[in-house]
Amino acid sequence: MTLQENIQRIKEMIGLIVESYLNGVKDNDIVAATLIGEAGGEDEKGMIAVCNTIYNRATKKGSSMAGEALRPYQFSMWNNIISNVSTKKDYNVNLIIKLINEKKLHPKWNQALNIVENPKNDITKGATHYYAFKGVNRIKPPSFTNNWKQTTVIGNHKFGIV
Repeated sequence: MTLQENIQRIKEMIGLIVESYLNGVKDNDIVAATLIGEAGGEDEKGMIAVCNTIYNRATKKGSSMAGEALRPYQFSMWNNIISNVSTKKDYNVNLIIKLINEKKLHPKWNQALNIVENPKNDITKGATHYYAFKGVNRIKPPSFTNNWKQTTVIGNHKFGIV
């Protein structure tokens, strides 16, 4: 099997190619919208780092990247529309599509989609979590940082393993 065939197979396994998480919503669009919402103000390295983090979580939990991106209270850009979700059937697909369509207007949308469709080496050193420690969206260190191993700093975010 060639490298490209292996990459294609891996993408399909983790839900990057097929509509596997929510009917009517492409997994790639969910993840790319998350990159824009979480790091659209960063350079490409910042978006790659967020993508790496989503991938690391999905791998650790045996789930898809789209499923991790939409897990309630994990990525703040989704909080307003998924805060009351307990099961997959609770998602309001129309609101998710509306938010994705807003993110598609961002000037870095194609760049974010390219990052999702063409996985990059992990620059986060295995990070499963991050938070903005500086910049306009900075927050105090969340409780999960009490027991994490910080792995790197990229842009306005600190990354670590929980």
